[in-house]
Parts: sequence; structure tokens; C-alpha cells
Amino acid sequence: MAGVAADAETVRNWTASGVKDSKCVAPKKREKLTGMIKKTASSCVIREITPAMIDDKGVFNLNDWEMSITLKIVQQLKKKAVIAQVFIDNWEVSRSRFFERLTRFLDRKRRA
Repeated sequence: MAGVAADAETVRNWTASGVKDSKCVAPKKREKLTGMIKKTASSCVIREITPAMIDDKGVFNLNDWEMSITLKIVQQLKKKAVIAQVFIDNWEVSRSRFFERLTRFLDRKRRA
């Protein structure tokens, strides 16, 4: 998983170049856009979710790992750059479902 920080002008340039939901971008175009994003982002954080992490059912399921890693990426980016907005390539079926999962995840973390 990856997170990037960029100013508004850079984000507009990415959008004009075709950056959008990764599931809607062909693999070859995605590779090209990845290079452009890495070159023009003010900061980039990449974290991996390994098969071993997913297989360890006692910790998190895949959706929980995605949420945990996403939050860690945002925290790391905040240390490197001023962030005014966060855009997430949502792995859930809808925006509302994402925020429901986020709320449940944070509630569970607070209780732990």
C-alpha cells in the first residue's frame, strides 16, 4: 500500500494525467502513472501487507490490515509534510462502508 503527499497543483496535474481509482486504470497505464507520482510527490510512503500477516487470523483480517496500514501511512506522511486533504483509494464497496469500517476499527482500538 502507498500514500503520497503533494500540493494542490500537483494533484490537479495527476488528475489531468489520468490518476483515479486504481481499479479503473489499465495495468500499463498504472505503471506509468506510478512513476510520475513518485517523481512529483513531495513525500511517498510504501508499506506492505505480507501473506503471513493476512494468514495470522488471531491479529487482523485483510480489511483490518488495510485500515491499520492506511492509518500508519497517513501518520508517517504527516511527519514529512503538511496535509490539508487525504484521498484514499477505497477498497470497500462504498464510501459509507469505508467510514463504517473505520469507526468500528477505531472503536476496537480504543477498547483494547
